Amino acid sequence: KKLDETCWKVSNFYSYINYHIKCSKAYFHARMRKRTDEWLQVLNRAKPDTVKDKKTASGRTFVRTV
Repeated sequence: KKLDETCWKVSNFYSYINYHIKCSKAYFHARMRKRTDEWLQVLNRAKPDTVKDKKTASGRTFVRTV
């Protein structure tokens, strides 16, 4: 009986380790995706606003001279 239990544990050890490696890999990838999403939000907020052409009431573009 003890031999059967030992054989069962040894034969399933690879599957057990493989499962946990896959789970931890998925967990780390999810964390990395979340981190990159947060960094992209920060970078998008840091973008300077583009200068838009201002229009007068008649529809002409307004050019400011300095």
